[in-house]
Parts: sequence; structure tokens; C-alpha cells
Amino acid sequence: MDIDYHIARIRELVEEAEEVDERVSEGLAVAPVVMGFVSLAIYIIGFAALGFARRRPLGAALALVSSMVLSSLIGLAAAGLGIYVVYKLIRRRNRHFIRARRLCENVAAALGGESNYQLRRVLEEMEEISERDAVVWAVLSWIIPFLGFYVFHFLNEDFRRHEMLEARFYGAVSQLVGRELRFERVIPSRSTALYLILTLITLGLFAAYWLYTLARDPNLHFAQHRRVDAELLRILEERASQG
Repeated sequence: MDIDYHIARIRELVEEAEEVDERVSEGLAVAPVVMGFVSLAIYIIGFAALGFARRRPLGAALALVSSMVLSSLIGLAAAGLGIYVVYKLIRRRNRHFIRARRLCENVAAALGGESNYQLRRVLEEMEEISERDAVVWAVLSWIIPFLGFYVFHFLNEDFRRHEMLEARFYGAVSQLVGRELRFERVIPSRSTALYLILTLITLGLFAAYWLYTLARDPNLHFAQHRRVDAELLRILEERASQG
């Protein structure tokens, strides 16, 4: 296949980013944890009211039942929203990794004989980051205790590794084309052990910040992609027109 075909594919993949690289709201990500604490607070208030209302036992009982029902409804809504958030985070991980890998494959093909061992090695390492079943992991993370923390771990670690590979890839491409492509790494290495300890110490409150980072970090990564991908496409189109 000639270079024009691969440049056309690159253009399509760059345009797909608007749909595939989905931005997840940080507010949506932390909402399940906030709702969980609201549910717990209502439950505790209901029992506290029962202890202070001995002169009106019927009213206290009704208040307790009402608070338990409301607490349960909010708790169920929090669980449902939590499953949805984790599903969205995993799904966009999968879709972005596939799009980015195909983009890099077509860039390497467009460079043809100029593509070197380093590009091929990066593509091989990208293949090693396997797809995760978004539905299964999202549901199991809220059914099996502590499994959710593993999901949080691989969401951060996989994106961090993916970004590191992309930085290597674009660095190698820059050397090949003689033009600088600055792909800055925006996803930090976060200690799962530390985050887990902080979550346990705060009785789950720190999980809100953890989820915030899982939404925010890829959002920043996608913003980098939009800038670098557009510049890369422009460079390849210029080279093709000159060749």
C-alpha cells in the first residue's frame, strides 16, 4: 500500500479521536463516593433521631424507616452510578489504546523503509497491553470486595505505560522526519499501595480523589494527542507532497 493510503487512514484516525477519546467528567467520577457518604449519613441520622425521640415512638419509627428507605435508594443509585463510571473509564481505555495503536501502525507504514527497529519495538509493546472487558470488570469491581482497587490500579498503570510508549514512538518519529514532535507525559506514576492505605485510613473518602485522577489524567492525555496528532498529520502530508 502506498503512502497516500496510510496518510488517509491517519487522517481518519485523527478525526475519530473526537468520538473515541471520550472525556469523562471529574465530577461524575467522584459522584458515587459522595453519594455513598450521603447515604451513610442519612442512615446514621435516622438511628440518632430514634434515640432522641422516646416520647414519640411512632414518629421516631416512621422517621427511622423513612431514613433507611432513602439511604437504601441513594446507596443503590451510588452503586449503579459507580458501575457506570468504571465501565466508561475502562471502555475509553480500550477504545483509545486501539485507536492510538492503529495510528502508530499507519505512521510507521507511511514512513516505509525509514521506520526503524525502535518504532517496531514500541508497536510490539503496545500489543502487549491487552483489552479489558468493560462490562465484566465494572460489575465485578462492585461485587467482589477490594477488586475495585485493582481496577483503579490497572487503569492508572496501563495509561501510564501507554503514554510512555507513545512518548518513545513520537520521539523516534521526530528523529526520522527531522521535525520535533513534543509529546509531553502528563500521567504521573501513582503508588497504588499509598492510595489504598489512604483510602482505608479515610474510610473510603480518599477514593473520591483516586477516581478524580482516573478521569482527569486521561483527559489531559487526550488533549496532548489532539495537538500532536494534528502536527504529525501535517508533517506527513508535507513529506508526501514533496515526494
